[in-house]
Amino acid sequence: MTEERPDIDLTAELRIFRDYWIAQPGQRGVKTDWDATWRNWIRRARPTVRPGAQQNGISRQDAKVNGYLAYANLDDQKEIS
Repeated sequence: MTEERPDIDLTAELRIFRDYWIAQPGQRGVKTDWDATWRNWIRRARPTVRPGAQQNGISRQDAKVNGYLAYANLDDQKEIS
């Protein structure tokens, strides 16, 4: 799964997965194919990003500012054309 979803912390996600399914009552917590359930869980998981964490060497705040600047540059180019 690491190859398919390198953006996921599999150890942390496994803890969440276990706690979630242990807490499910009755038949809801019973699966015939736990491997498939895990694969689907990981495919649907959101990327692991800690607050203020850097992604590709850029903080989330910097990435947001860069996005705004790129958008502003597109508007400037439209006015020039």
